Amino acid sequence: MKVYTQVRFAIIAATFVTSAPAVLAADYQLSPGKWQLSDGLQLGNGGTPSQVRTFCIERGDSQVTESWFAEFAKPDNDCTANVTSAVSGTVEFDLSCPNPNGPLEGPSKVTVSQDSFSVNSDLALDLGGVPFPMRRSLSARHISGNCR
Repeated sequence: MKVYTQVRFAIIAATFVTSAPAVLAADYQLSPGKWQLSDGLQLGNGGTPSQVRTFCIERGDSQVTESWFAEFAKPDNDCTANVTSAVSGTVEFDLSCPNPNGPLEGPSKVTVSQDSFSVNSDLALDLGGVPFPMRRSLSARHISGNCR
């Protein structure tokens, strides 16, 4: 009985140690298939029309981490996104983009469910010490089980 308990404890401990890094990153399950994305930008009191496009999440890629949303929300490859919080259904990160006129920076918040997610970024472009506010909104929803 004592040997069985020790072996059982060793198996449980080994399982915990090997899975511990995965526990630190929040995983979000998205529905595989075709998704529709609306991308809008509000500048000061005005806005630009939303752009709509589709993208696919393959069946094997439907479990994502908070970093996936941060990378997805970057308006440009030169931008950085640092995750500050990730809890059930919500991811927050700071976004920073270099710009010849001054940096574009601000917080972003993602709200996630299996069939939809939204990203709202309250950004400001620093124009020589004068902030120019912008709000970028991405809204995605699952529209089909296959990518065709």
